Amino acid sequence: MRQKQRKIEIGEIYGSLKVIGIFQDKPRKYTVQCLRCGKTYTTSGQNLLKYSSGCPDCRARDTIVDRYKPYTGKRFGYLEVLGFAGQGVRGAALARCLCHKCGREIVTTYSRLLYSGIKTCAQCAKENLYAGLDIHKKLITGGTDVAAIHNRKTNSNSTTGHKGVSKMKSGRYRAYIYFRRHQYHLGSYDEIEDAIEARKEAEKKVFGGFLEWYKASHPDEWKRYIGSRDK
Repeated sequence: MRQKQRKIEIGEIYGSLKVIGIFQDKPRKYTVQCLRCGKTYTTSGQNLLKYSSGCPDCRARDTIVDRYKPYTGKRFGYLEVLGFAGQGVRGAALARCLCHKCGREIVTTYSRLLYSGIKTCAQCAKENLYAGLDIHKKLITGGTDVAAIHNRKTNSNSTTGHKGVSKMKSGRYRAYIYFRRHQYHLGSYDEIEDAIEARKEAEKKVFGGFLEWYKASHPDEWKRYIGSRDK
């Protein structure tokens, strides 16, 4: 036996939808207003009863809110997600966050939190950048970067795997060192061990002397630099 259809009444409220008129008679469609956002649209009686939680836009928003609700209260670096903050450009889901580093509330996209690795608000990131540039500027003296001296890495194109040592076409090994943007030749050797030793000795004399001078000439910046390395 066919179930009796529910009669739709003009002016009645069904969930979050209010029927404000009949749009057409056959097939019967109604003009309804979403009480959540105020939008009016047309729908069939069946869809009116089935999707009474709101208009299509509100229901789509509910889906997005449910998707990102588990992230509320979670921390990404200094940023704590306070809740969903709507949608931005091209429908990107937005999160309202509290920056525990400065106390500001910001709005950013969930994609930036989940995939871009942001850890602070933009203002804190800018302040960190300026502070880092200031430290780096003060650490460079006469073309020599104090930080680079302590954190030298082997060039990926190295033919020997050792800093300042390269293999010549003749099969001998050449030792060299950079200081204040100039390369200094340290000799060529039959054995790689001798070239490595020459490079190490040069580091002690060149970099060691420079750092001692820097420490004596710029004690405050030296302490600041050493402190930044220990973090």
